[in-house]
This record gives sequence, structure tokens and C-alpha cells, in this order.
Amino acid sequence: MKIVIATILMINSVFLFGQELETDTTWIESEAKSLFSEADELTSIVYYHLELDYLIENLDTLTEKGKIKKEVYLEQKEDLLRRALFNYEQMTSKYPTSSLYHKALNNRGIIEFEFKMYERAKKSFLEILNSDVDGKEEVRVGFGLMAEPYANYRNRAAEMLYEIEFAQGNYEEAKKILEESTKYKYYHWCGNAHEEKEFWLAYQRSKIESKLGNFEEARKLMIPHLFSQRIMKDQELAQYCLNLLFHIYTKEELIDEFKTGINNYYSRKIRPDSDYLDYFINFLGEELEVDIYMPENRDEEPNMIRDKVENQWIYYLIKSEN
Repeated sequence: MKIVIATILMINSVFLFGQELETDTTWIESEAKSLFSEADELTSIVYYHLELDYLIENLDTLTEKGKIKKEVYLEQKEDLLRRALFNYEQMTSKYPTSSLYHKALNNRGIIEFEFKMYERAKKSFLEILNSDVDGKEEVRVGFGLMAEPYANYRNRAAEMLYEIEFAQGNYEEAKKILEESTKYKYYHWCGNAHEEKEFWLAYQRSKIESKLGNFEEARKLMIPHLFSQRIMKDQELAQYCLNLLFHIYTKEELIDEFKTGINNYYSRKIRPDSDYLDYFINFLGEELEVDIYMPENRDEEPNMIRDKVENQWIYYLIKSEN
């Protein structure tokens, strides 16, 4: 018989591992799993059942009622996470040989990061990084085709060490660690997941360059992604891209750049042996792909390119800027 413990969670690029509890285990393993599952349930209440972060972010804190609700939600979140952290600490100190040890270590580090216990979080993730734990251990984080099938322990630990340095404002060190994180292989069978990872890396590199005052380099890193659906779905990302562009250029200059790119679009075969084409414009010196299907009548291309570009969310945001 299996008792299924809380749903595995994915929080942005941060992962909390869950686990099924087997009844036919040794006493020590059973004790370790009991501690783990209780902590897992507590974190699930925070991030999944109650969705406290979502509630906090969407409160109207200009009203007295909203302010009180925020305070209550924050206290509730802190209490649940501190209880979960206590369990993870107990488990990792008492049962270092448990099969759940590295999962608990990862989850412990994430909560320590949440509480801004940066030195403790570093210690947790460095222990994972310096271990020989199997990154291809099968897990299930998230849902659907993009769910994470493998633990990727060291890859995630390296990325969390980057997040810690960035959060502390140590941007040169963060830059160094981010590049080192790419040495730890990311396992996933889906090409889209690897594309998402590449985008995440580009975004983080851009943020670092921006913090270091290298705005031109930060801009270059994001231009290939300006027509991404991510811009439409992520308001913070969209605003980041806008701020980068407007830091250097005016609204009129950006619109003129788009118009010039549209008028000078170009295409390439998707493969040497194919008749199908990919389409591009040049924008601020960088290549930007325009996702259209090759028309039967190629005279239709210019209008299709124009319509596609002018219907991009980033183009709309630029035009709407006062």
C-alpha cells in the first residue's frame, strides 16, 4: 500500500520535491519519510492548496482591509514554512543515509532562501553541488509535457547559488556562478524544456549585465526573445524589456527601427534541402525571427511580416508608452 503525500511543486525556477511514502521500509527510512512527508504537506499548503503567494500579490494593499489581509497571509506563510524547515532540518541531521536526503536538502535550502538565511542556504546547496547524487533520478515536478521528469540536483543547486548571490547584490559573483551552472547537465527529454532553460539563462545574463551597467549587452541578450509569448504572459518580463529599450532609445526611434526592419525583412531555408523558409527582421543590430508560414503567393510576404510585427505584444507596449 502507498500513501501518496502532497503534490510536487514547481515555483518559478525553484523546485520543491515531494515523495510517496512506502509502508514496507526499514524503521529508519520510515521515520525519515514521515518527517519529510509532514514538511512536504506544509509547503504544499503554502504554495498549492492556499496559494498564499498569489493571494498576497493580488491584494489591494492601499485599503486597510488589504493591509490586514496581507499581514495575516504573511504570518500564516511564515509559520507553515518554519514548521516545514524544522522537519527538513531534523530529517537531514538525523537521517543522512535516507533516500530522501538530497530532496530534503534541496527543500531545506529553498526555505532558507525564502527566509533570506543566505549563508545557511549556500551551505545546503553547496553540499548538493559537491556530492555525487544522481541528477537523472526520476521525479515528477509540475504537470503536462513540460513537467520535470528528473531531479537535476546539481544543476538546480548551482542555479540556486546564483540566485543567492544575485539577491545579495553580488553581481560579479552571480555572473561567475551562473556560467558555472551550465557545466552541470540539465536532463529533460523535451526540446521545449531545453528552450525554456536557454531563455532563462539569457534572461538571467541580461539582468546581471543590466545591474552591472552594461545596458547594451543586456539589451542584446533579450532582443531575440522580444516576440516570445513569454512577454505577453509575464508582466515583469515585459516591463524589464521595455525599461531596457527605453533606457537607450526613444519611442519614436524604436518604432522607426521596427519599420526599417519590416521593409528590409529577409528569409532563409529552414534546412538546405527544404523549400520552406524562416523569416527575420533586423532590430537594433540583432536578428529577430518573425513567425509566419510561407505563403503560396510570395507577394503577400511584406503584408504578412508587417501584420505579424505590429501585432506583437512588445510592439503594442512600445506604441502605448506615453
